[in-house]
Amino acid sequence: MKTDIAESVLAVVGFAEMTAANSKLFRKRVCAALNGHSVVEIDLSQTTYMDCTGLGALIAIRKPVRGRKIAVRLVNPTPQVQQLLHIMRAGQILEIVHNRQETPPITPLIEEMPQKIRPRTFLVSGAGTGATAGEEGLAPALG
Repeated sequence: MKTDIAESVLAVVGFAEMTAANSKLFRKRVCAALNGHSVVEIDLSQTTYMDCTGLGALIAIRKPVRGRKIAVRLVNPTPQVQQLLHIMRAGQILEIVHNRQETPPITPLIEEMPQKIRPRTFLVSGAGTGATAGEEGLAPALG
């Protein structure tokens, strides 16, 4: 784990897992480095695994900073960690920031269809009998 201090921002980076094995050390080091900061940014872009103890360590950081009006931000959580944060509703307690510059471009799953070919949509009007689009039971959709 590495901590950098820049313009009253304490940046915490460099841990791959947040578990019971390292959460106490994490809390201790962050709390010890909190002198004169207005923001604590915890970079989760390299964190691939977090258990409930790791999440508890993140939440526990709020207690010593609350009285000092220090903001705590979780920056760029990996998809695995983001899922845990979402399930546990951690966004209601901690600010979660996604840096859009570092996310890869999104590739569409379906390419845009040429304008000459118009897709047809069919609605099922009866029990499914294995009929194909033009046979009985399927009718073109309106609209």
